[in-house]
Amino acid sequence: MEILKYSTLLDIDNHKEKNETTLKTCQTDNDCRITNIPDFNSLYCVNSKCIKLKGEGMPCYFPEECASYNYHGPFACSSTCKVGKLECKIRSQDVTQNNKFCCRGIPLGGECNFSRPGQLSGCNGSQICTLKGNKAICAEKKERSWILAVFCSISGNVLITIGINLQKRSYKQNYMKITNFWFANLMRLGVGIYIAGKLVSFSAYIFGNQSLMAGLSAIGLVANSIFAPFINNEIFSVYDAVAIFCAATGSTILVQNTKKSHTIYTLCELFKMYYNRATLIWFAFILFMILFLYLGIKFVEVNSDWDFYNDPFKRLFKTNRIYYDEDSITCKYLMVLPYVFLSSFIASFTTLFVKSFGEIANKALNGNKMLLLDRNSLFFISGTVICTIGQIYWLNRALKHYDALLAVPIFHISWTLLSIFTAGIYFKDFDNFSTEQLKKFTFGLLVIFCGSIFLGLRVFNKARIVGERMELPSEEINTEIEREIHE
Repeated sequence: MEILKYSTLLDIDNHKEKNETTLKTCQTDNDCRITNIPDFNSLYCVNSKCIKLKGEGMPCYFPEECASYNYHGPFACSSTCKVGKLECKIRSQDVTQNNKFCCRGIPLGGECNFSRPGQLSGCNGSQICTLKGNKAICAEKKERSWILAVFCSISGNVLITIGINLQKRSYKQNYMKITNFWFANLMRLGVGIYIAGKLVSFSAYIFGNQSLMAGLSAIGLVANSIFAPFINNEIFSVYDAVAIFCAATGSTILVQNTKKSHTIYTLCELFKMYYNRATLIWFAFILFMILFLYLGIKFVEVNSDWDFYNDPFKRLFKTNRIYYDEDSITCKYLMVLPYVFLSSFIASFTTLFVKSFGEIANKALNGNKMLLLDRNSLFFISGTVICTIGQIYWLNRALKHYDALLAVPIFHISWTLLSIFTAGIYFKDFDNFSTEQLKKFTFGLLVIFCGSIFLGLRVFNKARIVGERMELPSEEINTEIEREIHE
């Protein structure tokens, strides 16, 4: 195998990655630091010179710039780069075909530099530099971040459910008394709690796989079955009890049989995966369905009692041959599906953008803080904000006409399926699953969906489900009638 020849740090000027200033001399890493906390953009001391290091798998020109140089010596920059790695743009510096080599990682049990963050310790991406006795060595990661992911997912979904039900309540009651001097706008309060729940649940994607987080959203069904009757006086039935049991059982199976670790991608790799053929086909399908559902909803609205004043779609879809009465099968039973499906298709993009930004945040937490300031990160942030607004809007359109105990389960089924398909196609979450894991993961989802179906049966009983009636004393009624007669 061709090995990169011995090189000196004086050769840096012959490469694209030359420093803007003369290399500073040093004795330790502390001599090179500008800030107290070292990160991926700090300089480190190698052969008495301050240079920027690269982790395992990164394209390199000479061995001294590799974090594993102290272990591999002149062979540190001798690993064959992964397919497509040379096409990436690393920290605003073009990597050309002249890069035939990438940095090697220190093998399991090899000595590493404990004082350097993340992969700059020299270990492989799947390992961590840890102290064993008086020696720092590369060891397998014992990830516990998935526990935090599960906690964030569950608590976030509970907050989301409370927010949705408060928004539903706002269509009947504008304000709620918090204290003697403070009355809260229910719609604003509901949206605020919903956004807070989204932020908490979004943070779960930093620490766990998208497929696991999508499955755990079933906890929202349990919370919805509790808070919908409490906040909106909706009827709690035996179907809700069965659904709670199924959702809890299925979620437990998912947590036990999913991967406890996940692949961390570079910003370059995240963008490259958007151009994968399967990903493009899947995105095209989602965009087509969003457009199809939107136009279908507008057609029904302009030809029913649900139309908006000066709706521009009246010119396109208004017809005298079709009219949907509010008590018709279409408005009473079927329209909940396109409203909720449109929200869930938009939400699948929200999940994708959040998970992508979560990967960037994960690398930032491991030391590469400059990624958060990268202009490309704004693409994921803006996409998350836009899609979240669209998701909230169309889900509220469904809640305006239908019970939360009906709309939320349908939303959960469709959104979960879309998110899991996206996780498999874009992030390839299931590539490393064993056959047994995949079977149990699928079984867990089926159990959750069975619970969702029980909640969905409410659509067939919609005419029989009524809210609590408010009883007025007969004296009050007689007084009101007499007052009207005298007037």
